[in-house]
Amino acid sequence: KQKGMWMGGNPPLGYDVVDRKLVINEPEAERVRDIFRRYAGLKSVRALKEELDADGIVGQVVRVNPLGAEAILISDPSHATPVELNRNGLRTVALGMGDVTRMDLPFLPNSADIRIGDLLTSSGLGDAFPAGYPVARVTRVERRPGESFARVEAEPTAALNRTRQVLLVWEGGEAEASPFVAPPPESGGAGPAEEGVQ
Repeated sequence: KQKGMWMGGNPPLGYDVVDRKLVINEPEAERVRDIFRRYAGLKSVRALKEELDADGIVGQVVRVNPLGAEAILISDPSHATPVELNRNGLRTVALGMGDVTRMDLPFLPNSADIRIGDLLTSSGLGDAFPAGYPVARVTRVERRPGESFARVEAEPTAALNRTRQVLLVWEGGEAEASPFVAPPPESGGAGPAEEGVQ
């Protein structure tokens, strides 16, 4: 290993690899600095998690190994998210449709009290997600006479088509861990490659 050379793998959020050196990616770096500023003000990982999750659930980790993890988006056709209507507590399941802008709610009867614009949040059932996190907003309600169930679709609240990286946070108390790599310095400062972080 040569000092200052990036030895491979995915670079930390806030950096790109150019000629085997870490170079600050300014838009990502500003996002990381913002997260650290918020943490410094909140002094709690749990409070930070709640603030960062405000846009909504993106997906679920399904496999972890020593070199990484595999996750699926909530829009994946094989994913089902237990949800409830924020307005009235009605519970159902939102299914991925393979389209990052649409989810299907196939188990709602024609008589269900659901409206376009209703917010769907995680219900907490099945322990896949904590209760109360935004999932999707209802975009279509078609009551079909002669059929048992209405045709209901929703759009995920998280920007699934623009999300490149996610922050993984899990339950387990207030134990605070040091970050693997320090936040990117303000523009013009030394980054990890110059400081010898590999």
